Parts: sequence; structure tokens; C-alpha cells
Amino acid sequence: MGIRICRGPSSTIAVALSLVAVFASNGRAQLAVASSAFDTKASSRLLDAYRTRPLAFEQNRGQTAPQVQYLARQGSSTVFLTPGEAVISLQRGTGSAAPQTSALRMTWLGAGRSTPPVGIDELLAKTNYLIGNDPRNWRNSVPNYGRVQYRDAYPGVDLFYYGVRGQLEYDLAVAPGADLSPVRMKFGGVTRMAIDRSGDLVLK
Repeated sequence: MGIRICRGPSSTIAVALSLVAVFASNGRAQLAVASSAFDTKASSRLLDAYRTRPLAFEQNRGQTAPQVQYLARQGSSTVFLTPGEAVISLQRGTGSAAPQTSALRMTWLGAGRSTPPVGIDELLAKTNYLIGNDPRNWRNSVPNYGRVQYRDAYPGVDLFYYGVRGQLEYDLAVAPGADLSPVRMKFGGVTRMAIDRSGDLVLK
């Protein structure tokens, strides 16, 4: 079963927990400089390649709120991974007005929080935050990971977050004989839920 998020009261665009990755699997960033003469076909191919890159999860080293362990950014959307939930921040511009921000919270009820999540599959890419003139406030060489693992989120059950073709996904790795009955999810920031013809859970 997939999950799609509809943004805006009248929007028909659905985001399948989807964020475009900033870095390629080899960790090297690509930069395209737009111009009036830019080839639209080449631009489309580059955009398609950009969207299919895996997500990169940054370790939090002071660049965001302290309860966040890992985050993934793309444009105006950000995923924050905390000890007990994933928070997806969606921002939509309204012309000259201030952008509107919505947040979806995906909480694993009863999940253990004593063991912090761990980044695995480290990428070659690093993130640098050079904000202000004081180097003491800079964050250099922040590591990026392809997956984040919550060990023993439930007894005998590990939780993994990762990205495939630009989509945020999760897996539950279940040990033989583990009890799945305690595994439950709760969504916050949702005004309506529905299941579409494909069996996807649509959150608005």
C-alpha cells in the first residue's frame, strides 16, 4: 500500500511521500545553469534524472531543531526524522504572499525511543552550512546517508527509511517469530483520508 499526500484544498496533485534527492548515488552533485537558450529537451532529461536520484538524509549537527536526528531536503519540501516520527513539511508559494506551510506527521505508536536512529549506506556527498560571518556557527562536512535505520522500533522489528526514484519509503524488517500486533501508525495534520482504486492511502 502506498501513501499519497494532496497539497492544498483544491489541489489534485498528489505527492507519494515524494521528495527529489539532491545527490546522485555516487554522491556527486549536478548543477544546471538555466538560460534563455537552454535546450528544453536536455532540461527535461536532466529533470527526469534529478527526480530519480535516491534521497540523501543529512545527520543533524545543529542545522535544525535538536529533536531531529536526520533530515532530507528538496526544494520547498523537507522530511524530518525524530526518535518517534517522520515529519514532512510541505511549503507552497502564493505569488507575492508569504508561502504557506503544511506538516504531515507520521507517528509509530508505542515504538521504542531509547535507541536513536542510525544512518547507514553513507554517501560520498557532504553538506556544508556557511551561514553568517562567524565560522564557529558553520556546519562543515555534514554526512549524508542513503538509509536511516531505527533498530528495535518494536521488539524484533527494525524500521528503515530510504528513497527510491525520488519517493520516501519505509520498510519493516521483521525477525522470525516477532509479534507484529503492536505495530500501529498515526497521521497528524490530515483533514481527510481515502483509499483510491490502486489501493493507495490518500492523505489530504
